[in-house]
Amino acid sequence: MATYRLDDNKFNVTPTPLHDGLGLIIASATESATHPVSLTPLADGKARLHLGSTMHIVAVAEDGDDLLVQLDGEVIRLHRFTAFEAAGGGDAGKDSVIAPMPGTVISVTTQPGDQVTKNDPLMVIESMKLQTTIGAPRDGTIDAVCFAANDTFDKGAALITLVPLPTDDEETA
Repeated sequence: MATYRLDDNKFNVTPTPLHDGLGLIIASATESATHPVSLTPLADGKARLHLGSTMHIVAVAEDGDDLLVQLDGEVIRLHRFTAFEAAGGGDAGKDSVIAPMPGTVISVTTQPGDQVTKNDPLMVIESMKLQTTIGAPRDGTIDAVCFAANDTFDKGAALITLVPLPTDDEETA
């Protein structure tokens, strides 16, 4: 079993082998519900994903401890908790929006100093002829936009950096 994070939610994932792929039992770390999922590899890094009775064709890639799933034009980053993180360490990645794949910036919808809310659109990128909107990973203030429209970038490049919003205690100090 491994624990993954999607946004601020934790899920326990238990793999189970199937005759044509991989079965997963996904359980919320805070609820008792479980969700059976099957993933069947296809050609070119794609896979057939069954979520209950719904089927999707997805692209799947590993990026260190993260699993990237491209579903319906959106890249979903599932982060696998390391032993260090499970013990309470590590959260610096939330300050940078990292490119999930190499590509080109199509448009930028924010600038330094803008306050954003979690999931606000920050930019649109294109990779392999597919456009993906990159959203804010959390509430914060844009510190830097590292690429402009038509710039190309590599996988793992910091696209945008954020700084936390001041807390009530910091504002009154």
